[in-house]
Amino acid sequence: MAIGAYFAPMLAGTFGLGVEAWGALIIMGTTAVGNLMVNSMFPPPDADKVQNRYQISGFRNEMRPDGAVPEIMGTIRYAPPFAGSSWSEIVGDIQYVRAAFLFGGGEVELSDIRLGDTQLKEFDEIETEIQTDLPANTSLGLYPWQVVEERVGTELERPWPTNDVGKKIDGPSIETPVVRSTGKDAAAASVIFWFPAGLIRYNREGDSKAYRVSVRIAQRQTSSDPWEEVTTLTFRAEKAESFFRQHTWDFPVRGRWQVQITLMDSPGPNERYIKRLVWAALQTIRPEGPIAYDGNITKVGFRGRATAQFNGQIDNFNALCRRICLDWDHLSGTWVRRATSNPASYFRLALQSEANPRPGADNEIDLEQLQEWHDFCRLKDLKFDHVFEDEGMTLREVLTVIASAGRAMPQRMGGRWGVVIDRPQSLIVDHINPRNADEFSTTRSYFEPPHGFRVKFRDATDDYNEAERLVRWPGYEGPITLTEVLEMQGKTDPAEVAREATRRAYELLYRPDIHQATQDHSVRTATRGDLVMLSNYLLTSTRLPGVSGWWRGTRSFSMRWSPCSTVNAMPSGSGTSLSRTADSLRTRSGSRFSGWLKRSRRRRGRCCWWGLASCRGLETWSTSERRPRIAIRS
Repeated sequence: MAIGAYFAPMLAGTFGLGVEAWGALIIMGTTAVGNLMVNSMFPPPDADKVQNRYQISGFRNEMRPDGAVPEIMGTIRYAPPFAGSSWSEIVGDIQYVRAAFLFGGGEVELSDIRLGDTQLKEFDEIETEIQTDLPANTSLGLYPWQVVEERVGTELERPWPTNDVGKKIDGPSIETPVVRSTGKDAAAASVIFWFPAGLIRYNREGDSKAYRVSVRIAQRQTSSDPWEEVTTLTFRAEKAESFFRQHTWDFPVRGRWQVQITLMDSPGPNERYIKRLVWAALQTIRPEGPIAYDGNITKVGFRGRATAQFNGQIDNFNALCRRICLDWDHLSGTWVRRATSNPASYFRLALQSEANPRPGADNEIDLEQLQEWHDFCRLKDLKFDHVFEDEGMTLREVLTVIASAGRAMPQRMGGRWGVVIDRPQSLIVDHINPRNADEFSTTRSYFEPPHGFRVKFRDATDDYNEAERLVRWPGYEGPITLTEVLEMQGKTDPAEVAREATRRAYELLYRPDIHQATQDHSVRTATRGDLVMLSNYLLTSTRLPGVSGWWRGTRSFSMRWSPCSTVNAMPSGSGTSLSRTADSLRTRSGSRFSGWLKRSRRRRGRCCWWGLASCRGLETWSTSERRPRIAIRS
């Protein structure tokens, strides 16, 4: 408003526009430029009349204080979290931003670094420093210490005194200090000042002149302590564009300090004096490194200048990552360090990584089995490309995720870690039957198959962007309207996603049953993953719903059914034997059955009977009656 009020009278009549029109144009132009600067507290001057100054407000990467160190496995494009908070550095009038990014533990090969979708080499005055597989406390040249930046964004004022209705009255200008606190354990502090409209004055002829403004900095450690003056700064410039200034100083002792900033100059006499001053940020400085981690990590230091193409809210800093670890080389027969996507290699890495609180030695891992599994994954083209970031995952959960990508499950046997591979076998290790096991049970899952699976994944053929693939259910030919989501962690190849999703559908179709049995330890010979035979008469037998008969006294019957024969009632004592053909007792397919009947209890001459009937290839059967009964009378 001050710029418009000053220049509008001088420009009135130019191009046929009046004072109000020129004032509106100046204000509109100033606001339009200001809208292009994210998080700007005030609009900058007209871009057509002054030199542009740009401001960086931060990156879109995540900040995870006290979070877990990421663990990259395989090849994937990754936008890492901050290793420490980003902070501003003022050199002359220009703002630079410094940041550090954490690409996880161990050795990670980085390439094709980008900001969003734009390669980093397309930006001017950008510096990066990559450290890989080095101790976490190794200092970065571009990010040497901890700096925690708090954005203040408060305009410093020293207003004239006013009465109750807001009119100016006589008297000196009123000191209006602004107070902020540093973070804990601060060793030093830094304050950043911003002149959003520049620092300049104009004489009556409209000529620009230098102008100055002073601020006082004071500090104290607690609210009860008196304020101690640090310094008084005087800024002098003849600039109509926005610019920054910064001041840094050390504290006498480390701790949490209060910082007070006071504007020392009274307001200018009129709108020709431009000295709008904003306390932009307060930085807490600690000399320690930003990462509290004992192992080796990969991190990147960053420093960039605010320019026309690099300003405002910066896109995600990301890179194409390849994890370097021990990988089985089937040609040389040795484990070598190189980039890989084989699940077997990352199964071993998870067991021996520094991310594991108790990393295992080689003798605690069945390396021969992992080598065999590595070849299986290589021949089946099974890959694993994933980033573990969740803090609550256990080692068993991590191993399960990795193993499932290679059609396996983790197992620990004899104090050694290994896997059970889901593949055809020919060697039968044991025969489980009612003679050496009990508590047999069978569970079958019945479900209505969907028309297809929806699988979300990071597509390696599309620069690892989020993608979704629709995999048709085997045998279904119609339109896909009923779908289910299938999670497949670590898969980035669209062809592999389709193949493994189809395989999962066949598993649901041809593995609907779960058979369980209990064996004593002394007779058990099979271990997890072995091929066994299972014999259980309950699998091909069913109990009759009910058979009842009448008999005098305590006499009982023993009955037997045979295919194509009659049902004979053979009393153990005297009485009349009745018979009934078994033609009416049939299975659903029409085949006859055989079984045994025995009396279970007697109540006042009425005997209740039970029996077992075996049906060939079927688990259920029916008769011509809803509840088959055999009536036996003397």
